[in-house]
Amino acid sequence: MPTATAAVGAVATPCRWVPTCARATICGSNRTSCRSSRWRSRSCGSPAARSAVSSEPSRSSVDAISLALDAAVEALVDAVRAAGCEHPVVLIDGRSGAGKTTVARELVARWPLPGNVQLIALDSLYPGWDSLAAGAEYARERILEPHSRGIHGVWRRWDWEADERAETHEVDPALPLIVEGAGVLTPRSAELADIRVWIDAPADTREARAIGRDGDAYRPHWTQWALQEERHLADNRPRELATHLFEVP
Repeated sequence: MPTATAAVGAVATPCRWVPTCARATICGSNRTSCRSSRWRSRSCGSPAARSAVSSEPSRSSVDAISLALDAAVEALVDAVRAAGCEHPVVLIDGRSGAGKTTVARELVARWPLPGNVQLIALDSLYPGWDSLAAGAEYARERILEPHSRGIHGVWRRWDWEADERAETHEVDPALPLIVEGAGVLTPRSAELADIRVWIDAPADTREARAIGRDGDAYRPHWTQWALQEERHLADNRPRELATHLFEVP
C-alpha cells in the first residue's frame, strides 16, 4: 500500500504579538452548513445529492489518503508545540479537494495548547464563484490583520443562496487562529502567520474527492474555480511561502 509522507520544514516564525490574557470563547462558522449552501443547485433550490463518481478511489487509495492526512495533522501538532507562540496563527492552503478542511478540523480536534482555537474557512468568505482572490483578501483585511495587531476582527459570512453578506462574526485576538481555504496563503498574509501550510494532490483524485463530497452542483464550476487557483499559484507562489508542504495521493 503506498503511503504519502509529508515534506515538512519544521521552522517556526516568531510570534507577532503575545496577548496578556485569553478567553475561552471560539469564533468561526460551520463549513459544512456553508458548503451545503454553496453547492446548492440554483435551478431547483434543493441541496445537491452526492454523485457516484466514476473515478471513485479504491479502499487502498482511501487508506493511503487517510494516512497522509493523519501524518500531516501530527506534523502540524508538533509544529504548534514547537512554535513557541501562546496564540499561533496557522494558514492552510491548497487546491480544491486536496484535504485542507480535513486537516484543519483534525488539527482543531488535536490542538496541543490549552484553551480553544478559532477555525475559519474561506468558503464562508468568498463572495461568489469568481472571487477566490477577493475572499482571501477579505480574510487578510478583516481577520488576519486585526488579529496580528491585537484587536478584534469582524467579518460577515457570505450567503451563497442570497448572494450577499449575512451575519457578523468576531475574531478574538487572544485566541489561536486557523484559517483554511484556497488562496489564503499570499505574500501579504504569510507575514501574519506563524505556520503556513500547502497541501497538494493530483488533479484527478482531487476532482473525484471534491465532486464526491459536494455533489454534481460543483461539477459545472470545477474548471472555473481551477483557473482561479492557477492564477493564485502563478501570482502568489504559495508553495514557496509555506513552512510545511504535504503531498497527498
